[in-house]
Amino acid sequence: MLIGKNNYKLIALDTNVLREVCMDNEEYKKRLFEKFILSKEKYAFCFSIYNVLELRPYKDIFERFIEFFCQIPALMFFPYSLILKKEAECYNTGLDFKIDNSIANAFSSAGKEASYNFREFLTEIFQDEGFRENIEKGLNELRGVADAWNKQRDDTIELLTTKGYPLDMINDKYYRIQEEATISKDLELRGISINVASDFIRFPAARMMEYSQFSRVHLTKKRITANDVVDIELSAMAPYVDAVITEKFQANVYKKAKKFIVELKQLEVYTLRDLR
Repeated sequence: MLIGKNNYKLIALDTNVLREVCMDNEEYKKRLFEKFILSKEKYAFCFSIYNVLELRPYKDIFERFIEFFCQIPALMFFPYSLILKKEAECYNTGLDFKIDNSIANAFSSAGKEASYNFREFLTEIFQDEGFRENIEKGLNELRGVADAWNKQRDDTIELLTTKGYPLDMINDKYYRIQEEATISKDLELRGISINVASDFIRFPAARMMEYSQFSRVHLTKKRITANDVVDIELSAMAPYVDAVITEKFQANVYKKAKKFIVELKQLEVYTLRDLR
């Protein structure tokens, strides 16, 4: 992707990676730079507006976060709903999906426009009360989503136990059978109509997020938090970036998704351990 005057591969960072950066882990940041910034193939780091809001209450950490991303090319994605809206537009018009300022904003220390300056851009959007309130409302709703997903898991376990069915029947094979109906229903609930159910494959962001959600809810026992929901929303970026760095479980989710979501076939998947 062109950021400023240079082309970069895009690499999405999850909440855990950003936390390492913000905790002033110099060794970790050094390895990030060596592997992705100073390498022959240059990368631009990607994160979500929700990550910004999560870090903002912690003054020292937030300042380190801003300083870090003022030095390097980066891309901040807006909420998942805008990515899905963009996919719907491409589906209806036949145009190719292209990252633009309707779904993300690029930053570069070499950029001359104010929108390229990470600190100035954040100052501007936080002064926009309507924008800030909408994003903060979305972040607060994620906490409710986490509670709902935990309940969904508990209810499924209770139902299967009551019926005498094995708990492991809710697995990847089950998901693949249900995927078309699940995605189609989700799109319909969001006001997106598709011509035939099989067209759900034209929405790779929706597919990746839905599979991430399924995996987190039904293939783990860990209680789901708002941070988990943020990372699941971040997975919607995966079809449109070149690489991701995430924790072990989500990395495995991406590797399995590469087998049936064609847009992920070339995705590079790294874990936190790769940088330690």
